[in-house]
Amino acid sequence: MIRAGRALGVRTGLAVTDQAVSSLSNIALTVVVARAVAPDDFGRYVLVIATFQFVVAVCQAVVSEPFLVLCGGAPDRRSEGGALGTAVLIGSLAAGVLVAVGLLTSATAVVALGLAMPGLLLQDTLRFVAFGQRRPGVALTSDSIWSAGQVLATLWVLAHQGTVAGLVLAWAVPGVASGLCAASILRVWPSLGQVPAWARRSLPFAWRYLGEVMATVGVFQIALYLVGWMVGLAAAGWLRLAQTLFGPVHVAVSAARAAMLPEMVRSLDRPARLAGLRNITAATLIVFTVLWTAGLMVLPRHVGVAAVGVAWLGVAQILGLVGVQKILDASGAGPFLALRALRQARLTLRVRALSGVATLVALPPLTYTWGVRGALVALAFGSGLSCAAWWVSAVRRVRFAEDDGGSGTADEIDGMDLALERSS
Repeated sequence: MIRAGRALGVRTGLAVTDQAVSSLSNIALTVVVARAVAPDDFGRYVLVIATFQFVVAVCQAVVSEPFLVLCGGAPDRRSEGGALGTAVLIGSLAAGVLVAVGLLTSATAVVALGLAMPGLLLQDTLRFVAFGQRRPGVALTSDSIWSAGQVLATLWVLAHQGTVAGLVLAWAVPGVASGLCAASILRVWPSLGQVPAWARRSLPFAWRYLGEVMATVGVFQIALYLVGWMVGLAAAGWLRLAQTLFGPVHVAVSAARAAMLPEMVRSLDRPARLAGLRNITAATLIVFTVLWTAGLMVLPRHVGVAAVGVAWLGVAQILGLVGVQKILDASGAGPFLALRALRQARLTLRVRALSGVATLVALPPLTYTWGVRGALVALAFGSGLSCAAWWVSAVRRVRFAEDDGGSGTADEIDGMDLALERSS
């Protein structure tokens, strides 16, 4: 028991370190580019990176998360090859669109991103394959190679007065190289022949996970635009910057998903352990988020201004409300991951959709009345609804599994979804 606990702790620590390396290097790179290029060029660079992040979120919903749910307990080469092949196909489709748009608009940076997209999605999906194999060190190695390579390449491009397209390539090419390195270490490669079987198996989950991504990402974007329209662009900037300041919380949540979801999948026949992992995940994220929020709120004014500029004066006024929303999100992360492991795709999509609609209904009147604070109250309201639903549903389903002796837990999925999965 002690040895298993230590092994889990090591894997979790490596997952957290991996997420931190990836996130912090991207933040550092953004700061370097922002200080070195003209504002318009920086805007183009950020938009290209934001496009990549959106495509990655789609690929993770369609490929990576279903892989952890379906194969986190016992990965196999066919599923790994099919998942990686699907990621490459998604990257190729995105590449075709991006290259066409880039050529039509003479945006060479978009063309550069398109050419690298299949390799970049391969790299990201291989990270999840590594987590599924209980080898988070491979993901850390891959991301470390990318982080070091992109910083060095970007500095070289900036020293030679490179273009935005050059900066995108300096960021992307090391990512493709790190993906190839991870594939070599894991000894697994994309298999287009396994894509149809993988698609049939993952489809019941993939389209619902994709719907969740659209609901969560879409609601925040609407909130951002609404604040900019009703309150002003400066207030929208405060909201965006405040989200960035909570980056370490996002890193912790992402690390929990990568490290704990496979462990929960392996615990489906042991409901008590599943409940324990659920509670530990929630408690850890709550404590970390509370401490991070408190640290930001007591940060001296001159330190905040030195770090992010005069925008800190506006951001400091809303940090408490942002922290409340993040604490609610952290509180629900444990039971949400338990529901993921229990394959409750229909339930999680339904909750995301209902909480998203509730948030959208509350946003306009609250924003009109209280400005950016009102928008944050609406977002926190939606997070609270989701958190309550996650806990009620997860506790009930794990309790049902305990009463059933754990035998029914792995099949706790809507009948149509189970039939589709078994038919493959």
